[in-house]
Amino acid sequence: MAVEHVSTIQQITQNNAQPMSSAGVLQSGIMALMMIMMFTMDGRYQSLFGIARNSLSVVVRGVPEIFAVIMCAFVTVYVCTGSELDPGADKTTQHIYQRVREFWPLLKDPDTLLAVHGMLRCIVLLSVSFRVDTRKCWPVPASFLHFSFISLVAQLYLINVDGFGVAGPFAGCTGPLVWVALYLAFVMAVQHKRQTGERMYPLAMLSVILVSAYVAWTNRLAVAADDGSNALFSFSILMEVSATLHFAIFSCCAVASGEMLDSHADGLVLTMTLQRLTMMYYILDGFGMLPRSTLESIGAIPSTWEAKITGEGHPMLLIAASNIACVALATLGSVAYFLGRFWNDDKVALAPQARAQGAPMHRHGVHPQAVPAGKLSSIIF
Repeated sequence: MAVEHVSTIQQITQNNAQPMSSAGVLQSGIMALMMIMMFTMDGRYQSLFGIARNSLSVVVRGVPEIFAVIMCAFVTVYVCTGSELDPGADKTTQHIYQRVREFWPLLKDPDTLLAVHGMLRCIVLLSVSFRVDTRKCWPVPASFLHFSFISLVAQLYLINVDGFGVAGPFAGCTGPLVWVALYLAFVMAVQHKRQTGERMYPLAMLSVILVSAYVAWTNRLAVAADDGSNALFSFSILMEVSATLHFAIFSCCAVASGEMLDSHADGLVLTMTLQRLTMMYYILDGFGMLPRSTLESIGAIPSTWEAKITGEGHPMLLIAASNIACVALATLGSVAYFLGRFWNDDKVALAPQARAQGAPMHRHGVHPQAVPAGKLSSIIF
């Protein structure tokens, strides 16, 4: 009797409990941020609040990339605005396309995100060559270019495979974007080798490729007719994860060792993070993992769709987790870069005071004692 009473109370509680809305999540995040700010106002981390004052300098350093991203948005809107439905399709297909266009009123089709992702990738690779400073200090490691090149080779093959082609307004237009990105990655890799002389580690790279190929083969989709193309799609995404991981490690190590502190790669890291976000949103929407997805707009059931396109293992989980990891790693590299830039600007601002006192200079131009002992920058650098 007591068990039935408890079960009744639990059922009433669950039926009357309101799910947390997006506004509730936002309020919780704001409260957590305020608590963190109150906790850090003890003097040691006081310099972190100066980041807001440097936001204008971030925009100025990233003007070329920001302008390129704006032009990318204009091109996307222009192409999508002039697109029309295929008049030769049957009524059922046209009805599905119409439902999708209602769900995507601006982009017209979720595959447009793939075209945006391709344009952003070209911007990132162009920015890499543009942001090499006079000391030949590169904003990305050579391994980032190598793994990106391998991923692009796989994508170049997949764009001609039925099931992995791009539909919507940019159908047939992603091939040139992949070719341009492939050419840029190759040229940048050769230039990186000539300028830095960085050694290649073929055994380590081959190990990563073999492990990624095995994981991709055991976790592949059933979209294309042959299993090789399905596994190649998972493999290309794992190569993107490897490239982003090497970028995050490189960025953290470069900042810790005092490199890249005078770099102007602000726009590069922001564009890279935006590129990863675009791909992650496309995957989560395409697999029906979002609260409102394209699958639901056309009346498809995500669980049924997962069983239909799963060929081996858990490919949807692997691909979704890989893209989320790409966003997290790109964000980690960006945060490391911006914190390093901010701490460097903080020390440069104190350099005139140190010179006036006749104190010896640190290798970055500031005596260690010129930085207040309570600041985090004096602990890290």
